[in-house]
Amino acid sequence: MKKKYQKLISGKAKLEFVDLENSDEISNDKTSENYDMELINAHIRKIESMRTEESLRQYLSDKSMNKDILIRIAKNYNISASKKYNEKTIADKIVNTTVGLATRSKAIRNTKLKR
Repeated sequence: MKKKYQKLISGKAKLEFVDLENSDEISNDKTSENYDMELINAHIRKIESMRTEESLRQYLSDKSMNKDILIRIAKNYNISASKKYNEKTIADKIVNTTVGLATRSKAIRNTKLKR
């Protein structure tokens, strides 16, 4: 991930605007040429912008993502997910690994211990 930012800063890469609210740009149509990377990357960018577990759970359920998309997103975060898990289980793993981990880490850092 760090290399991507370095390429962006050096001018060897560019950012692309994708309106996540526009359903035409993100379609679950598997016949689309750029289905794999564009769709997954758009979802990952949206996931990374989420700050609460509830909002991420809502996003994952509202988008009615299929199991294949959730597995690919999970693999991006090095989460073990396979077809034997149902969509809710995979979504829960994504939430716990992304926003949940950040929330717990922040809570631990902000805890003042009595001495």
